[in-house]
Amino acid sequence: MNEVPQNAKINYKVMTGLSNVSQIKSNNDIKQFAEKLIDNLGIDRSNIPVSIKAIPDNGYCRLGKRNTRNKIYFDEYVLNSNDARSINYRIKTAFHESFHLSDNGLEWDGLIRKHN
Repeated sequence: MNEVPQNAKINYKVMTGLSNVSQIKSNNDIKQFAEKLIDNLGIDRSNIPVSIKAIPDNGYCRLGKRNTRNKIYFDEYVLNSNDARSINYRIKTAFHESFHLSDNGLEWDGLIRKHN
């Protein structure tokens, strides 16, 4: 039986076209990596800008104003432009934030925050 395991198919889908770690040298490179990763994961980012900017955290996905009691929406994906960690950790953060972003539009049981 020469069937490709399911996890290999998923790995191929997610990793196809992503830059090698050695190719990522700038904030623009990490932004392009994050955008390609999000696209490869099948996440619709048409209404979710990917940003690289100075923030106190390593990265975040900002909850959107469209959240309801039943569904979660994000309106921004951000990685820290001043992140001094190695590129390996910055890539790990891109994956981590993409995991959060994968919940966009899904049902949830979170709390609704009042927006001013």
